[in-house]
Amino acid sequence: AVEPDIILLDEPTASLDIQHGLEILDLCRNLAHSGKSIVLATHDLNAVARYATEVVLIESGRIAYSGDSHGILDSNVLDRVFGVRAEKLQSAAGHPVYVFDRRPEAP
Repeated sequence: AVEPDIILLDEPTASLDIQHGLEILDLCRNLAHSGKSIVLATHDLNAVARYATEVVLIESGRIAYSGDSHGILDSNVLDRVFGVRAEKLQSAAGHPVYVFDRRPEAP
């Protein structure tokens, strides 16, 4: 338990301010680079886009999609799983950023 190979985290940045949330995610990335496996459950898709290498999207309690984060975090996939329109942008620092809108209601 002192030096685990796998670290499981459930919403580790929930209720944290932005600075401390980024510190936690940077720590996770550093641990991953040092050989640890980090499994992180989160609803923050912008954090997933910036930090994750492999992604599993859960829909109705089942795995809907899994694989490389760049392939999974596709606007069409996010629309199907979450029922929203997703627009992928790029920050000035080069990080992917998603902006979400509700789908227009059918007439």
